[in-house]
Amino acid sequence: MIIKRAQKEHAAALAEFRFRMFDEMYPDDKLCEKKAEIVKKSTQYYLFHIDDIDHYSVIACFHKQIIGCGTLLLQEKPPNPRYEKNITGYILNIFVDTEQRGKGVATKIMEHFHDYMRRLGITRVSLHASKSGYRLLVQED
Repeated sequence: MIIKRAQKEHAAALAEFRFRMFDEMYPDDKLCEKKAEIVKKSTQYYLFHIDDIDHYSVIACFHKQIIGCGTLLLQEKPPNPRYEKNITGYILNIFVDTEQRGKGVATKIMEHFHDYMRRLGITRVSLHASKSGYRLLVQED
């Protein structure tokens, strides 16, 4: 399995995974009726923001097939005497294809994000997660 930074060519896949994530999180919302609109708007978002300095989306690939993804948004905050860099990471859109769950894909994505943030000197992070995703936030050093 390879975790790598997503490019514009992956925007549609990221958007599809985002839709699937919401569809699973909110089954009573009947999102399938709005799928085309949601995927289109999400694809446009990724195409516009994927190269932003404060946006870091990744894809997980296995045998050249995208099986998962995630996004890290970086937010600079006003100076704080406790932190050399007052930047916070916000992780969202962690999603793994149903058939690939339970194999450590989401954990590998989170480890990738934690390594990336360490390299940038970011010491604070939050995770927008479903109930099953909360355990991903805590990483052992």
